[in-house]
Amino acid sequence: MKNCRGMIAEFREFCLHDGPGVRTTVFFRGCPMRCLWCHNPELQQTGSEKSYLPCEAAGLIRRDEEILRSSGGGVTFSGGEVLAQIDFAAALAHELSPLHIAVETSGYGSKDDYRKLLGFADLIYQDIKIMDEKLHRRFTGCGNDIILENIRLLKASGKPYIIRLPLIPGINDAPEYLSPAISFIRENPGNLLDVQLLPFHAGAISKMRKMGRPVPPELPENDGIIPEEVRQMFHRAFPGSNF
Repeated sequence: MKNCRGMIAEFREFCLHDGPGVRTTVFFRGCPMRCLWCHNPELQQTGSEKSYLPCEAAGLIRRDEEILRSSGGGVTFSGGEVLAQIDFAAALAHELSPLHIAVETSGYGSKDDYRKLLGFADLIYQDIKIMDEKLHRRFTGCGNDIILENIRLLKASGKPYIIRLPLIPGINDAPEYLSPAISFIRENPGNLLDVQLLPFHAGAISKMRKMGRPVPPELPENDGIIPEEVRQMFHRAFPGSNF
């Protein structure tokens, strides 16, 4: 795996919201999903940017190793979808050891690939987009059976993880869509650290327009909010979280 090459869009330094401490966030290119509201649509395709060997990417990141370690931080793999380049991700994590590795993922990938992710990640940010399989397929282009199975692997692994739920107005932010997600999260939760609700960010729309892509009519023009009824649902279900 040392010789595998990875497609990276950006190394973003001094990030404070992608895990504990000060972090460098690595944005992987490529994603098999096509979420209607994707906040990084420019990363869905692999692209033609320069590729990196694991040692090359690690060398760039390690320039800030002192501040990453002294702050209790590390490196966060984001995307795109890390599972789409899992061998490169695993090799890069090995090169970065013992820095703390967090991974942001949709969970859409084979069980074998997800097990590889669990093997090197110290913290997982795991999305749950829509529990209903038909709606998930309609709005993301993919079914969610394998995602839910991978989340069960995550729960059983003992790895610390955080669940994130994007809230898209009129698509998945109603209580009837979120109640099944609450039940699923609470069932054998394992080492669940937190649950986060992510309101829709209209920046996705401006990116689509800059790319010359049509904006789906289902998307609102403005930033979304957390509906109060939903906020109260999650307060009751996860009293330790801040919604």
